[in-house]
Amino acid sequence: MKKLIVITSPYFFKGEDSILSHLFDEGMQHLHLRKPDSEANELRKLLDRISTIRKSCFMTVSTWQ
Repeated sequence: MKKLIVITSPYFFKGEDSILSHLFDEGMQHLHLRKPDSEANELRKLLDRISTIRKSCFMTVSTWQ
């Protein structure tokens, strides 16, 4: 079985939450959320806007450079 693993851009961009939600809807199970210069509250806002995060997904968050 093939697995799709997505690594985000290090920068926030308009519509990112919608794109990530769509990828989760289509079966993505692995996301590396790479935002090295972001604050924890910025990450939380993005995650809160991704409506389809499931408990079964695997996510890595990297906030260092």
